[in-house]
Amino acid sequence: MGFEFMEHLGKMLYIEAVYQLQPFLKHMAFNITDAKLLTEKWLLIPENVDILVTHLPPLGYCDLKRPGVHTGCAELLQIVLDHVQPKFHIFGQASYGYGCSTDGRINFVNACVQDAEGGSLRAAIVLDVKYHDHA
Repeated sequence: MGFEFMEHLGKMLYIEAVYQLQPFLKHMAFNITDAKLLTEKWLLIPENVDILVTHLPPLGYCDLKRPGVHTGCAELLQIVLDHVQPKFHIFGQASYGYGCSTDGRINFVNACVQDAEGGSLRAAIVLDVKYHDHA
């Protein structure tokens, strides 16, 4: 299930935002322990998505759970880089990874507003998305 956002002259962004899956971290909802099954689920994300929203970060991009501890998903990273290639990949969960990063093609945004202790709230990250008509 995705969302379509239209503004000014019928320009459209496609946002895919239903992927709360994660590899097994501890006993929580939406855990999948089998890497192959997890990859199959990630492959359900369609191509041509402008903005992808997941709960879990991809491995290596704004995915620090605490200093030195990466909590991102390697399978998600491969699907995002090789299959989906969104303009923005927005996620949370990894509280120390709050902020933005890029690989030059994809903008990765960890919008986790709670700090690592589950207390204070951080400022929201605002994205100005410009649409370029390539027609």
